[in-house]
Amino acid sequence: MSAAEFFADTLRLMAALLLCTAAWGKWRALDRFRDNLATSFGASPALAALLAPGIAGAELILAIGLLPGGAASRMALVGALLLFALFTAVVAWKYATEDIVKCSCFGDADRSVSGFDLARNLAIIAGIAFSLLASGANGGSWQATVCATGVATLLAVVLANAHDIMMLLLYAREGAV
Repeated sequence: MSAAEFFADTLRLMAALLLCTAAWGKWRALDRFRDNLATSFGASPALAALLAPGIAGAELILAIGLLPGGAASRMALVGALLLFALFTAVVAWKYATEDIVKCSCFGDADRSVSGFDLARNLAIIAGIAFSLLASGANGGSWQATVCATGVATLLAVVLANAHDIMMLLLYAREGAV
């Protein structure tokens, strides 16, 4: 397994963990997510009631599809790339036009979207695209997969909490922490 294939594997697993975390966060507070779809994105209550479990379900299905790796995960990688690109475009548009939007990206319904969230999504999109382009048809050894899973977990935690981490760094720089 080359370094590029290892990194692609790591990014695939990171995307799976992020999608699983996002689905879990939405399922835990499905009512809040549904309400945010209606208030922030203008979906009718009936449409929001359909979209909320549909989006969380699609994230979970894609996360599961990303787990096997190799050629089996290519369709799930394409789906994840399209899903993140669509989410990012819609959220960025609402952010640019209305300035305050709540997306419940990872279940956090009380915080508005920030530029850090959009930057995080762009990083995820780039990671998924790299994984799609650089992944090999053959999986690596189980040892490489365990190592890639550890690195993917660290990346997923940092990216899922990117806004909070950046805010802490900004406040620390100003001496407020």
